[in-house]
Amino acid sequence: MPAAERSSLLPVVRVCDNVDLTGPMPTQVPLFLSAASSTPVGHMFLPVFQQLVADIRDALLPKLDGLGSYPTAGGAARLYFTDACTTFADRSALMAAIAASWRGRDLFKDALGGWRDELYTIYGPEDSHTDGADECWGRNGAFALERAACALFGVGTFGIHVNGYVEDADGETRVWVPRRSKTKQTFPSMLDQIVAGGLTHGLAPDICVVKECAEEASIPEALVLERGRLKSAGVITYTTRVAEGWIQPGASDRALSTSSRRRCD
Repeated sequence: MPAAERSSLLPVVRVCDNVDLTGPMPTQVPLFLSAASSTPVGHMFLPVFQQLVADIRDALLPKLDGLGSYPTAGGAARLYFTDACTTFADRSALMAAIAASWRGRDLFKDALGGWRDELYTIYGPEDSHTDGADECWGRNGAFALERAACALFGVGTFGIHVNGYVEDADGETRVWVPRRSKTKQTFPSMLDQIVAGGLTHGLAPDICVVKECAEEASIPEALVLERGRLKSAGVITYTTRVAEGWIQPGASDRALSTSSRRRCD
């Protein structure tokens, strides 16, 4: 690593935000909330789309009237939810059936092999509204999807991230940097933030951070919510292409930091 970058986090940022959105992209099929939508909620690589079309053709998936596809003027395909599948519950059930069917047939194991039994909320355009999305944080929830399946459909996901630090009496700031478990489905044994996790469907960020702090670091709720300790630090967005090839848009819905001052008596 060049000397100028030894004290910089930019190399780490470049590993996470590693997709050049200005350059040529692999062939992808956009997913829309309806046939009339102009803003996609996801982008599928061609093999994923082709598998979906084959499953629909071979009647391997339920609710076949819930998805439609047609070529655009330029010849590219496009996928959308039909008028028979417009509610949050219906869309979520359809996507769950697709993911479960592929998992049961050992398809796309590099993604679905990390199955978590955890749902993420997938959001539509800011001005969109889906009937039955009242339990979502945010008014434009479109459907819920198994975390491991999100990369297959190229949908944006959100998470909460907590950085923990202490300030010594001499003014030095020291950041807590834990190491992930060797048994984690993703990035085992790598360095991490003190607490980080996906924004679980149905939870607001402040509720989710309490849950993650308890699960990942055994930090009690009272300490997390102690006044002045937890501060919102903004939103970070990035697009990652993982080793298996999947492109995953992501964002930390809130980058949160928690601080404490250590006394030296």
